[in-house]
Amino acid sequence: MPSNQSEAKCVINLNTLPDDVLLAILRFCDTKSLSVLSRVSRNLYRVAKDDSIWRRIALQRVNVHSSDKTLMPWIQLGRHHELFVAQAADVILYQIRKHNKGGHFSWKPLMTFGGHQGDISKFVITGGQLLTCGMDKSVRTWNLETGICNGLYLGHTGQVHSVDCFREVIVSGSRDKTIK
Repeated sequence: MPSNQSEAKCVINLNTLPDDVLLAILRFCDTKSLSVLSRVSRNLYRVAKDDSIWRRIALQRVNVHSSDKTLMPWIQLGRHHELFVAQAADVILYQIRKHNKGGHFSWKPLMTFGGHQGDISKFVITGGQLLTCGMDKSVRTWNLETGICNGLYLGHTGQVHSVDCFREVIVSGSRDKTIK
């Protein structure tokens, strides 16, 4: 091509890409880049806050004892720089602090929600409460302010693997093939 002709430019608008492609791209970004990209548009903000992206980053930054590496911790970001991590029979609430030097973060444990007799398989945060379910066949509700368990729900005959809440209704799914 002659040097006096301009080269054709290929411009890709990130907002036109499907979510799965955006997620694949954003998984390569560091926290600073994710923060900058999330300010570009509402669509990028929505995709950048996906748990799958932040779970990887949190796992890199949270110190997990080598004997616990085989356990799959469940992680969820909360409001006000909070991180909830479920590992074994506890959910631990951490305060996230960013240090200006180098963009490093530190984690300070604030509260532990413990009471299950087996591993927690899932948890959700909704309406000022924490809902947990576990291998001990129970579902529990916790007050986020006090850390006190304010509800214990038994009734499944198998391990409870799923829990969710809509308004006042709690739904759980169990290995016993029932939904309660």
